[in-house]
Amino acid sequence: MALYEKVKLYLEANSRAWDDDTIKLQNDGDGDYIKIWDVDGLNKPNDVQLDAYEDKANFNVAINNLRKERNNLLVQTDWYILPDVPLTPAEKSTMMSYRATLRNITEGLQTAEDVEAVALPGIPVL
Repeated sequence: MALYEKVKLYLEANSRAWDDDTIKLQNDGDGDYIKIWDVDGLNKPNDVQLDAYEDKANFNVAINNLRKERNNLLVQTDWYILPDVPLTPAEKSTMMSYRATLRNITEGLQTAEDVEAVALPGIPVL
């Protein structure tokens, strides 16, 4: 993960925002480093502190991707729950259960590995 992303997460965790006037990153050929850090009331983070944010960033990317896929499946099945759709009560119940499963699929996920282990269910054939 890029240093910029780690620093941005560090700032967010400390209720701060990126400011180009107070933070400057540079690459010396061996990698990026923080050249200027002039953030009032917040110490410049060290590599260990920044590395802790990599797991969080990986989780955020994974969960956002999962939510996009889940939301796409919800959009594809929106019409099934309209009152005038000719479904039997059993078919409507199947679709409502499927959609509830999709909405709840992100509950309890805490790591990128948890997210990547999720298999989204396919749309039921009615």
